[in-house]
Amino acid sequence: MKITDAIKNLALGDRMKIAVGIRNREKVDLLKPAMRYAEIVIVSPHRIDGEIEAIRSDDPVDDLISLLISGYVDGIVRGDLPAKDFKTRLPFTGERAVLMELRGSEFYMGPVGIDEGRNPENRIEMAGKLASLLEKFGIEPAIGVLSKGRLEDVGRSDEVDRSISEGELIAEKLSGMNVYHHGILIERAVKNSNIIICPDGITGNLLFRAMVLAGKAVGWGAPYIAGNVVIDTSRNSPYISNAIIHASALAKLKEMHGDIWS
Repeated sequence: MKITDAIKNLALGDRMKIAVGIRNREKVDLLKPAMRYAEIVIVSPHRIDGEIEAIRSDDPVDDLISLLISGYVDGIVRGDLPAKDFKTRLPFTGERAVLMELRGSEFYMGPVGIDEGRNPENRIEMAGKLASLLEKFGIEPAIGVLSKGRLEDVGRSDEVDRSISEGELIAEKLSGMNVYHHGILIERAVKNSNIIICPDGITGNLLFRAMVLAGKAVGWGAPYIAGNVVIDTSRNSPYISNAIIHASALAKLKEMHGDIWS
């Protein structure tokens, strides 16, 4: 089963309530494909009329987060609100992994925040939690670990050596799972993995932008790997509806299991 099929199947039926931040009114039409899968609440600095519930706010970031904390909604999607304001005001910390479709492959890739994934332990923990999520979807995890060179490139630079060593360590620590260290060969990892662990968050962010924003990959948003259902999106992404569907499915899993990530 594809990850996105599992997500859509979970989101159908009793729709979960998902709030999304919208600054640009022209993006409201992008939400309509998600109405079948979620009860949507728009939070915006503008008055928005239409068939979707909308809350006008002078501080949409604060009010979006407040809706989640109060329990009025089951999950939130950043939409096109400012990234820095959104992350710094969240009442919890967590790293992010983005779900993408690319040339028939589907995978979670992380970390994707430029200040995330700074040590192997973070990335090992992320891999384990993403594997747990896929198992709840009924999908067997296949983990691809990336580093900054081919394995035979050891000795070319201290940075490459350190990255390859960390990749080997991560694969070793996850050896009880289906895991493979691909080095820098992202093209192989994409074909053979449904979880891709990047060398650090800067690399992950660059890969996301190259694949989705500059390329032809389809994005489904980047959930924070934390207790609450919070999905980050790029302000430039046209795939806000996918992120809402993703959030609805995660909210349904949380309702079913209590904890998505364990």
